[in-house]
Amino acid sequence: MPAMDFELAQACATSEAARELANDAPLLFILAVDHARKQSWSLEAFNAFLAGKRSDILKAVGLPGSRSLVRLVRRLALSPLLPWELEDIRAALQNSEYLALMRHHPQLHVSHLRLLNRVRQPLWPGLLNLVDEHTSAVELSWLCRMIRDTLAMAGRNEQVLAGIHSREALQAQHDRLVERFNRANSRNSEEKRQDLAKELSEEHGDYPKPPLAPIEGIEPLRSWLELLEEGATMRHCVGSYDVPVALGEVFIYRMIHPERLTI
Repeated sequence: MPAMDFELAQACATSEAARELANDAPLLFILAVDHARKQSWSLEAFNAFLAGKRSDILKAVGLPGSRSLVRLVRRLALSPLLPWELEDIRAALQNSEYLALMRHHPQLHVSHLRLLNRVRQPLWPGLLNLVDEHTSAVELSWLCRMIRDTLAMAGRNEQVLAGIHSREALQAQHDRLVERFNRANSRNSEEKRQDLAKELSEEHGDYPKPPLAPIEGIEPLRSWLELLEEGATMRHCVGSYDVPVALGEVFIYRMIHPERLTI
């Protein structure tokens, strides 16, 4: 953890108990050092703390002091952590649904906590198979977007994800739903899209005003009908983005040149 590298190195040098905890359960060691730093403990108090039961260390850092959580935290492999991630980790390790899912996964990694904190719901048995120790931040963002889009196109029916145990299976399910979504909107084509656009207007109100003005070759979508037509034209799932668009979380632009893209 680069933000705490000096403190962690100093803590490792304080006692054999510190070195043992750092080697055997690095996440618990980082949480313990962070807690001791906030408490401004003396060297003696810190060493006494680390010499105690690991379940007591978990309780002190704000987590359940169960033996099962001690075992789970010990199994969690790490990759570099950012300072604010410690709070996210604590939150994840307090969530009973997350813990139930993680206990049965053979190779736990901090990337699993990152995924759970971003997806939140739905949870299904194969979810943790989508990431491993090599998963990058970019790949994690892609996974979350694919899960969100797949659910949106399925009308929030979580059963479409129940059998997904790999990224390839998630991609295939997403692509099937894209084809079905756009095929349904293309049937009776413009008339059907106009009816659906009217329904979206009644559900969400006026289409949100775009935050950036058009420039040469790039223009914002300005209506629910244009959103549906963009998905049908480009054969992707942007037509299902009505909720994030209505909430102002996402804004959609069409690029005309130098190539045709949806942004």
